[in-house]
Amino acid sequence: MNSQRASLRLVCRVMLVGILAVRTSATSASPTTGGIAEELTGTTATMEAAKCEEACSPVPEMNPSNTIILVALKDELPAEAAAPWRVRYTGVGKVLAAIRATQAILEEKPEHVINFGTAGALGVDFKKDADKVHARALEEVKGLARVSHVYQRDMDVRPLGFDLGHTPYENIHHFDLGAEGVSVGSGDQFVTSKPDLVTDLVEMEAYAIARACHEFDVKFHSWKYVSDSADDAAPMTWEESVAHGSHLFVDTVLKPLLKTTEPASTN
Repeated sequence: MNSQRASLRLVCRVMLVGILAVRTSATSASPTTGGIAEELTGTTATMEAAKCEEACSPVPEMNPSNTIILVALKDELPAEAAAPWRVRYTGVGKVLAAIRATQAILEEKPEHVINFGTAGALGVDFKKDADKVHARALEEVKGLARVSHVYQRDMDVRPLGFDLGHTPYENIHHFDLGAEGVSVGSGDQFVTSKPDLVTDLVEMEAYAIARACHEFDVKFHSWKYVSDSADDAAPMTWEESVAHGSHLFVDTVLKPLLKTTEPASTN
């Protein structure tokens, strides 16, 4: 009886794989990485985006009462350094980020969520990298950068015919934040070599937080501090530069936002 059940489970798995392959071939006209390559030439039919038009520059009115800041680690932004803004920590990786972002949204009920953190920059050779996504030369991406596009670089179901970065049967495959800035690819690896899905920056939480915000109709914004070049020296470089990134974010983003929300003087 046990052997029959095991055989039945195996048959079901084989049938499921076959069904997925048939459905994919019927709904996807592009090669496995075709959606990415086509978007670079201006075609966006295979890469549907969740538009967040409210996130266009200049930054919408955000203040400590209607905004929360989500950061992976306290080292990246100590709460006391960002006061009076509310800072919550998600932990590392997409799973924890999705859980903690959902908890924060349900508990705090914000209008805006800012995701800040460190990221690694990918050196992009435009002559060689055919599957880059909104990527630019490395020398153009450094310091503090506002995020314009968010991708999930480690969602890879290409063996079943889905495009790289596409979650099967999801209509949302990346987030266009409507702002001038850089692209980031989120994934559960600390990158030390170029991934298949090439973006300006790589990090580990933004896509999950953006997806939670979209689910609850909360405006999502993100800034990343380029802490390393996503190479063999990345771990050492990250530790050395993380503190500088938090000071830069507070001084160039949070403090100016406070000034725009301060009541005008009556004198």
